[in-house]
Amino acid sequence: MGQTFSQDNTDEAAKVLVLESFTKEKITRFFQLRCVHLLSPEELSTLTSSLDLTSANDRETAISYAQVAHLLHLANDVTELSTSCNEAIKLLADTFTVLGSLPFLRDSVENVEWPLTLKGLLIASAVFSGRIRRLLGHKYDYLKLLYIAFAASSSRANPPPVEKSESDPEKSSSPSGDDEFVVEAVRPPPDREDELDDTLTARRIKWDTCATIKSYDEIDINSLQLKASDFAKILAILLIVGSVPKKSHRDMQAQVQQSLKEKWTSFEEAAYSVLKYFDLEVDKINAKQISVSYEAFRAGCKNGIGSFIIDTLAKLVNGSIFSSITSDGNAEAGDKPPSTEESPKSPSKTRTSRKFEESRLINEPSIALISLALRNAGTRHTVDTANLVQLYNGSQSGFSIRSLEQKIFKWHAPTVFLVSGKRLKQKTINTNRRYQQFDQEYPRYFLANENSQKDWQANHDVLTYAVFVHSPWKSSNKKNFGDEEAVVISLSPHFDYYKTKPDPVLQGKSTYFSNLGMGIGFGNDQPVNKNTIRKYLPGNVSLTIEANLEFAIFRHISNGGPHTTTYFEKSTQERLHDEDFEDRFMITDIEVWGVGSNKELDEQRKQWEWEEKQAKARQSVNLRNTGEERAFLEMAGLVGNHGSGGSI
Repeated sequence: MGQTFSQDNTDEAAKVLVLESFTKEKITRFFQLRCVHLLSPEELSTLTSSLDLTSANDRETAISYAQVAHLLHLANDVTELSTSCNEAIKLLADTFTVLGSLPFLRDSVENVEWPLTLKGLLIASAVFSGRIRRLLGHKYDYLKLLYIAFAASSSRANPPPVEKSESDPEKSSSPSGDDEFVVEAVRPPPDREDELDDTLTARRIKWDTCATIKSYDEIDINSLQLKASDFAKILAILLIVGSVPKKSHRDMQAQVQQSLKEKWTSFEEAAYSVLKYFDLEVDKINAKQISVSYEAFRAGCKNGIGSFIIDTLAKLVNGSIFSSITSDGNAEAGDKPPSTEESPKSPSKTRTSRKFEESRLINEPSIALISLALRNAGTRHTVDTANLVQLYNGSQSGFSIRSLEQKIFKWHAPTVFLVSGKRLKQKTINTNRRYQQFDQEYPRYFLANENSQKDWQANHDVLTYAVFVHSPWKSSNKKNFGDEEAVVISLSPHFDYYKTKPDPVLQGKSTYFSNLGMGIGFGNDQPVNKNTIRKYLPGNVSLTIEANLEFAIFRHISNGGPHTTTYFEKSTQERLHDEDFEDRFMITDIEVWGVGSNKELDEQRKQWEWEEKQAKARQSVNLRNTGEERAFLEMAGLVGNHGSGGSI
């Protein structure tokens, strides 16, 4: 059949491999077949039903972005969504188009008219759902693949002037369908060499060593441009999908669709905060002129955001394209869980829960950012509208330490402390005596004649910080309290997080609450308050709020010396990691929210698991009766014609 390339010193696995050559058309067909077999018959049945496929003619019909929105359960009618939200869904649909051209990515990258077909949708779904790892392994750089898809989608949304000439081979580098490609394949048994069909050949090929896939079709990654404004739209969709906990499928889908329709603007604002984690210079004004390079994308994905992107895309696809429970709420009769009397194994009915009411600082987008920070910091805690309870709101209860103490000290569970305000203007610094008093008591790091404001810090910034406090609150005028699960989070204008630095001596005791006139501190040593001496002792990474709850300072010093305590780790943002800066602001809002029991979230998750089990059981019965898998393969044009390539 072919010449083996094994050597005497290679392992047994290598001895059964041969090199075989196939045309581009054949390679594409084999890869499509292999991706189809990564999906279960139940999932293929669901996809066929969702697209209402009835004939072989459907397999080459272009799938519109509105159909993608319907398949992903993002919208039943895209005309009800804002222009920006529609643009985001188009970008997401285009990423399906790009990934659907695997293994020959240049086909879609270089041709903005390349359509999304059923076969492409299957390949892209295999990538997004994570099933493609069975072919390409865990060492494959999926983030690089996603960047290519995002950047190419951005280019498709903003196509450059056409310069390509068909007569110019240098500008038409994509291989033709007749070009031959060499791949590694498992040598078939000698007695079956004459019986090979496309399905068996597709399984024999070692796709993880395929040169076209390993090289990303030789695309120059540095030549791609992902517009910051387009990346923000993609991030906004991911924040919306990621913010929905597992619960009844219809409830999940309804929440996603409601957020896209009614809360898009606020989620997009949150997305721009995350976007600054990739590039601090980006804002809504210049986002259309700035591109996120692959280097910046890679750096931003290092500390958890990359896994968030991958996991959320998988959540989106697995919960929609392959789910038989539709987003319009018209589920089959069996979708409602039976009563406990009928089935002791069914989930208990969800108790009537209190209605969540958002505030100025806590809403679904800010909760999504807090959840992202806690996830990246590696904590085991979750926050959601179902387990957050408002304990204190300064605009309602008054801005005083005494009022704050009365509201939060009785809560013996984790809390989220939020403080927000406007960056101090020079006029306030020069004339406000209360601030000047605070400034005298707060040790200066920057010289008096030094401009400490960085170029990425704008005068009009609204600064919002959140602190996840795991330990119960208490008066701590002599000794700090806390543990190593505390996390300081920057919510705006840029997303960042500062997790507790493990230390056997400090033990995470990073918080103090002073009712003797020294305010609240996170990441500080105990302030000095003796006789006429009042002095704050801020840590290298710290948030300090003065006693009148009027001013606050966030400090980030990359190397404060041996005499300054470090309770929290430095920024994980690449540019800020080694930068010294401060955020000084006048407080406009303070809120404290209790993180309650996860009982309701657990009940919702059980409901989700039960629905998954029931849906798969129904699909399995239907498939046994109809032979849906074979029909789907024939309809997609992936079975029926046999043949394989030659070996070398």
